[in-house]
Amino acid sequence: MPRNISMSTCPVLTAQADDRTTLPNVFVNGPKIQLRMESLPSKHYQVGNFFSAVHAIATQTMPSDCPLAEYIVILVLITKLLSRLIGQVRTRIPPHLSKILSNSISLMVAQSMSTQTRVSVATLGFSACGTSRQRKSIANIRKQNLPQLGTLENVDRITEWNTGNCAEPEVFAYIPAMKRQLRTRARQMGLNSSKIVCVGLTLKLAKLDVSQLHSIEGMEFCELCRELTQNIADELDCPILDLCPPP
Repeated sequence: MPRNISMSTCPVLTAQADDRTTLPNVFVNGPKIQLRMESLPSKHYQVGNFFSAVHAIATQTMPSDCPLAEYIVILVLITKLLSRLIGQVRTRIPPHLSKILSNSISLMVAQSMSTQTRVSVATLGFSACGTSRQRKSIANIRKQNLPQLGTLENVDRITEWNTGNCAEPEVFAYIPAMKRQLRTRARQMGLNSSKIVCVGLTLKLAKLDVSQLHSIEGMEFCELCRELTQNIADELDCPILDLCPPP
């Protein structure tokens, strides 16, 4: 028979005052699990924390051929749920520890420009989380799946932020496979256009207080991610649009 699971058994919700320094570990530390991910250049994805687990699940279960608006609704709903959870955790841990949580979530949608029918795929990703050492490890893994991260110029103009820490590089790594998948499907469906366009949208997860949990705030691509976007777009001949452009 199915075992009844009470929310009171959840370690995130039952942590006591003595657990203020260990509570964040629920999110950033976990067993390292290698998943087969055909849509990544390395064909593998390492799950080692809460956010990478959500990414892996979202990537495998995201519906195909939805309009952009539906993908944005999915992004907003997941953002609100995670922001509420993170907001509750932030009220119960020292401020300096809240910095190790992921602070942004990014959506990447690839869609065919054909007017005959809708063909699209999408994925979600998160900014790197954990200590400085853990974030550096995550960034190095991301470089294996997105070699363009190693070609950015003048990266030393950004301090205390490793290239690859943002949420965008996690989803950018899927663009080549997305493009191939959509072009193959377009040919199979006899569509007269195989032009692909990618659309990204990044939202904030970090909230200052509980009163902000119901708000949604977009984040434009940072300077490095804009440079990365242009490099990938030129290399793949695939436009990449930011739905939250800088002012």
